[in-house]
Amino acid sequence: THLNPRYRRSEVVQVLPSPSLKTLSISPWFAFYLRNSELASAPSFRIIDLTYNHPKEKRLKLLEPCLAFVPPLSRLDSLRTLHLSGGLLDTLMDAQLHTLSHLKHVRLDSNSFLAFPLEVLSLPHLTNLDLSHNQIFYGNLSFPPYTSLRELQVDDNHFNIQMNFVTNFPLLRSLSARRNSLQSLPSRLSVMTKLRMLNVASNEISYVPSKCLDGLSCLEELTLANNRLTLLPDIFTSLTSLRKFRASSNTLLVLPQSLGHLYSLTYLDLSFNKLGFLPTTMKALTSLRTLMLGHNRLTEIPSWIYSLQELVTLSLPTNLLEVIPSG
Repeated sequence: THLNPRYRRSEVVQVLPSPSLKTLSISPWFAFYLRNSELASAPSFRIIDLTYNHPKEKRLKLLEPCLAFVPPLSRLDSLRTLHLSGGLLDTLMDAQLHTLSHLKHVRLDSNSFLAFPLEVLSLPHLTNLDLSHNQIFYGNLSFPPYTSLRELQVDDNHFNIQMNFVTNFPLLRSLSARRNSLQSLPSRLSVMTKLRMLNVASNEISYVPSKCLDGLSCLEELTLANNRLTLLPDIFTSLTSLRKFRASSNTLLVLPQSLGHLYSLTYLDLSFNKLGFLPTTMKALTSLRTLMLGHNRLTEIPSWIYSLQELVTLSLPTNLLEVIPSG
């Protein structure tokens, strides 16, 4: 059921307790016309979407602004998905989340959180959490390992230095932390052995700890693009499942020899760096289909590139090439 402002409030109140009501999606601003008790009056809810319910018009007089705080949700024990994006939230303290044993997907993006909301860790089976577009800056939190979370998005926040708290999610499969102010990857990232996707593009990373990716044999996609890296340590030996690697828009001068150990790699983007040559170990990248090398300082194309039988796309604009060897 999607509730639009054309509904009278009395009609909405009659609809909410319906045992057949599984999905509640309320148009922007309309949630403010519901009392907290009414929002929690239908225990059959499986999905609640209150996205962008906040008073953009100052003249709107609201007695109970639902999305400035979360009302108690303890009665909604069938709830599986909760979208609270685009509000004014900075805490979940009063939400009573610990009773929501079926809640798995939570979106809290585009709110006003200043710190990671530890209240979500009271959810026993949370698998997906989106905290993008907030103002979170403190990343060195301490709490017991939380093993149910699988996907975490913290794009467009203010994390700096490191985000060591993410290593308390050892079974995380996907981590996106784009457009923060990170200066390094977490030093204990290697404990996250189930990680499949890591995206830390558009940060201020200038240093990658030498062993932080050891043991990440499930990692399939790694994005380090648009950072401040001048070199990469030998971090690739254990990344046996890596299929896509993006390190464009850095200031890389050389590449590690271990890059040639990425036998499953199909996509490699090293464009917009300062590379003058490629390591010969790259000839072992026999699964490679796309190789992006534009806007570097390459003076020649190594002949071994022509031995990469799966290579379909080779991009080399704006280099210092004088001769292109025949294949």
